[in-house]
Amino acid sequence: MKAPAGLVGAALGLWGFSIGLPWLGVAAGLAFEALRWAAPAPSPRAAAGLKLLLRACVLLALASLAGLVVVQGAPQALYSWLRWLPLMLLPLPALQLLVERLTVQGLLRALRRDVVPEEDTEHVRQVDFTHAHAALTLAAAGTGAAAAAWLYPGLVLIVGWALLARQPRGRRALAGIMVAVAALVGHAAHLGISALQGQVEDLSTDLIADWLAPPPDPFRERTRIGDLGKIKLSDRIVMRVVAAQPRPDALLLREAAFERYRGGEWQSARRAARPATRIPATGGVQGASAGQRASEGREAGQDRWLLDDGPAHADTSHPAGPSRLSHLTVRRSLPGGEGLLPLPLGTRSVASLPAQAVEVLATGAVRVHGTPRFIAVEVAYDPSAEAGAPDPAVDLEVPPLLASTLARIVEEERLRQGGDAATVEAVRGFFAAKFAYSLELGKALGEARRGERARTLADFLLRDRKGHCEYFATATALLLRQAGIPARYVGGYSAQEYSAREQAFVVRARHAHAWAQAWVDGRWVNVDTTPSRWAEFEDQAASGAFSPVLDYLSWLVERALQAWQAPAGNGALAFAAALLGVLLAVPALRLALRRLRARRRHVEVNRPDAIAQAWARVERSVAEKGHARQPGETVRAWARRLGETGETGETGETGDRPAWRASLRDLAEAYYRVRFDPAAPEDQRRDFLGAARRWPTASPALDE
Repeated sequence: MKAPAGLVGAALGLWGFSIGLPWLGVAAGLAFEALRWAAPAPSPRAAAGLKLLLRACVLLALASLAGLVVVQGAPQALYSWLRWLPLMLLPLPALQLLVERLTVQGLLRALRRDVVPEEDTEHVRQVDFTHAHAALTLAAAGTGAAAAAWLYPGLVLIVGWALLARQPRGRRALAGIMVAVAALVGHAAHLGISALQGQVEDLSTDLIADWLAPPPDPFRERTRIGDLGKIKLSDRIVMRVVAAQPRPDALLLREAAFERYRGGEWQSARRAARPATRIPATGGVQGASAGQRASEGREAGQDRWLLDDGPAHADTSHPAGPSRLSHLTVRRSLPGGEGLLPLPLGTRSVASLPAQAVEVLATGAVRVHGTPRFIAVEVAYDPSAEAGAPDPAVDLEVPPLLASTLARIVEEERLRQGGDAATVEAVRGFFAAKFAYSLELGKALGEARRGERARTLADFLLRDRKGHCEYFATATALLLRQAGIPARYVGGYSAQEYSAREQAFVVRARHAHAWAQAWVDGRWVNVDTTPSRWAEFEDQAASGAFSPVLDYLSWLVERALQAWQAPAGNGALAFAAALLGVLLAVPALRLALRRLRARRRHVEVNRPDAIAQAWARVERSVAEKGHARQPGETVRAWARRLGETGETGETGETGDRPAWRASLRDLAEAYYRVRFDPAAPEDQRRDFLGAARRWPTASPALDE
């Protein structure tokens, strides 16, 4: 069945507009449709030209592909080749307009010499180049550089046209509705796959970056102050944090802190580090107080690394004595087995950390060496007792280029108050009232190319007052210093997205955060002046339609890792048992399904009515030819009568004995064997059902 008139021409026109050459597509489409209307009657000469034309088209297509691969290289060559393939193969559907029919055997004979000639029967498989060429043209249209939002509706219209043309007139309305529904579903699937591809590409890029990137530097951090463009956000989960009850609304987890600011880069002026004290599970550290051991008894039975061996900070609101430690669990990966631990302010100790060495830097950052890739550490902390007195030489340092700007702001905004705590609150209020959050870095790229300088920290403070967390953290630390309060720049993560399913905070790559740390009333406190809705803003910018699916897969991997890392080796055994169970369950399920299908086939083949129903369908098809079985006439007698009398009159039949009569007699004999012989093998029943289902288009010989 050839494509309806105008279909191939419309496809070529759409292809031309898509590749940016509308005149070429329209001209090719009009030429093809004109040939359809002006084509002469099929002739043997046109059929004889098939061999030469087919070989020429195949040779042209292969030669063009080879040339494009040499010139452009893969995969760009494949797109270019597909884009021009409809034009190279257009002679094939054009030839079909001049030939009565094209068959598979005819095509094979055109390409090879040793093909057996086809039998002149009505059941030879024919080839339709018109529909195939239209489909190829639509696929090539998708590679066009000029394709826009109109391409998909155009594809839907042409495909719907081709499908509806093959439907009976009474079913076209229902078929049209089905095509419209399929088009809507296809468009939704396209959008979903596109979104999933973007998220998977981002995830893959992040994973590769994790493998290749060096460990974070605790002594130097290059900020994005002054950069151009827009920050690219990643929704990938980097860690999970389980907090003990009562659970806080959010947690700031410090990785590193820096004291010295130079031209957009923070540095640590003090590189000295001291080793943390390791306390074995069955022992204790000599000299530890009874109160200290009691407050940290949560980690009993586990090796602990003591980061701060001083007494807990006295909390005046609790006259009973030292403040009670809080606890949380941090589960994350450390590529390379070393890096910085994200820990809350005032961390006293960490447990369940299989590390070769743990170092505590002067800024409070904790660096580990020789750990597994995946760790889950238990943390005991007291946020009101962060140790480490400031060094005025570096913690009060203000860059000379910014000193006048900072002094002006402190004076005009009256940020310096009577006490340190009041000054910190004044700085918080200043940023909360007059600043906004933005992911845009510096001026627009187009403005910078015209010679305008990128935005500086002074521009952020005095002009537009928009920026991301690095602007807020840097400006806050420097303003506090200008007001006389020691302060540092802190980099880490903000844990604030709580997952009820996992009963834990989910920390993503986009939750990387920066804030300030100030020395107030004899202790370090966190000062985060970034607007509180920054995480919500980034969630809207980064989340995709498939984020819940990727999160669920990440959770499954996390559960497997938890089982593997469970203490005393029980987790490894449970994980191995679960994995073995899955490996055994898959072939067992396949075997069960195979047996179920075999049983269903056995029941279907051996049902008494299955054989009768199959034969009834054969009788109805013969009756429609005008040869119904007479009342009282047996099946065998009826089939023998039709095969011996040589009745004629069927449409398209010639001669005294059409082919279907002989096959009907053989089928009737097989029917008697499988219907009335209780010992008939199951394979004979199955063969009969297949032959009856295919009759009269095919009638294979049945074994006696």
